[in-house]
Amino acid sequence: MPLFDSLPFCEQFTLWTVRFWKEAERSPACLHPLLKEGFSTFGADDAYMELNRLLSIVTACSRRPFAVLPRGCPALSADEMLFLGLVADTQHRREHVAHAALYHTLPRAGADMAMPVLIRFAVHLKAAGIHLARPYPSGRA
Repeated sequence: MPLFDSLPFCEQFTLWTVRFWKEAERSPACLHPLLKEGFSTFGADDAYMELNRLLSIVTACSRRPFAVLPRGCPALSADEMLFLGLVADTQHRREHVAHAALYHTLPRAGADMAMPVLIRFAVHLKAAGIHLARPYPSGRA
């Protein structure tokens, strides 16, 4: 499994937002304005809301805890790699692959709720130039 620092910038940014969101969820201090500012810097204001919706669905519906490592951690979790795969598959027009992977992670209703949000998130990132060019597999081995 690659290390965080070895990932291309777009993948690092995408995972940084996931890690920051997870930290904001656990933190008594409100970190969401900083996360929103990070997206604004790239002109991806709408991606912030979609990430918030997507991770809220995943966190609430997941059959098990969604493993997100702390910011600054050099390692990547399997769930973080899965998330990259979901976004990459969606950006590469492999929505059916991403949807199938969501079914392995979430109950059917959760996957069905998450999929349109994932698509909007991926589209907003891509429109802002945050394109996950490397094909990370979203399916679990």
